[in-house]
Amino acid sequence: MRFNIDPDSGVPVYLQISRAVKRSIALGSLRGGEQIPSVREVAEMLTVNPNTVAKAYQLLERDRIVVTRKGIGTFVADGEVSITEQERRAVERLMEREMAQASFWWDEQGRRAFAANLTALAAFYHAREMFREGIRMQKLALICEPNLYPGVMLKGILHARLNEHAAAEATFRSVLEAVPSSIEARKNLGHLYIVMGKPQEAAFELKEALRRAPHDPEAHFLLALCFRLQGRSQALADQLRQVIKLDADGPWGRRARRLLDQIGPSSRGESKYQLIS
Repeated sequence: MRFNIDPDSGVPVYLQISRAVKRSIALGSLRGGEQIPSVREVAEMLTVNPNTVAKAYQLLERDRIVVTRKGIGTFVADGEVSITEQERRAVERLMEREMAQASFWWDEQGRRAFAANLTALAAFYHAREMFREGIRMQKLALICEPNLYPGVMLKGILHARLNEHAAAEATFRSVLEAVPSSIEARKNLGHLYIVMGKPQEAAFELKEALRRAPHDPEAHFLLALCFRLQGRSQALADQLRQVIKLDADGPWGRRARRLLDQIGPSSRGESKYQLIS
């Protein structure tokens, strides 16, 4: 995962780190049960005091977003979300009041903060598979801040979950137009094309993602699914082994191992696509 930290923003660094983790969970880059970098690794990556990172992780653990397993590491909590039902209602009431005011349009910083809250609410709906409600919140977020990159990405993911493929494709494409280097947009677009039964288009996007991030296990796993759609059994098996090599004990490695175990002599030529579980 990546941390975009701005030491001159006025926001304490430990809060920026905790928000970066929450944002990664909301966007699906981190999933339940997945291990996050250690305090030492993050401190070295950001050149900050380890105590600052530890404070961020303590905050996340207090909110039950992550759990620490002694002697093993810190993991995203399974089945947990960043806000409760009561908090969701409170946020909705606040938004309704603010949007009813004639002076709704604040300065740029205010609009961004409001858009971030709407995006968090959309992520809450997404976690509960309330996709249409999530789309509604995300559209409001993008009215406030059209260039909110995480918001645009989540909007595309929500469209995809609703099987609104054309809208999802257009949304991911808009992200790539604004940020051509976006690996997440490439992977999301590749996954969408797999669901749509377009392995050639999917493979193109995923190879572009791997050109920029050659060791990304998720992109390798999705590319394996392209090979499965195309009936390329040997390429599928080789690609799954590559995922296991890159992410042996991680979520993508486990998925690759399960899929590899399912492939027998009679099924290697299958081209059916099995959705990621």
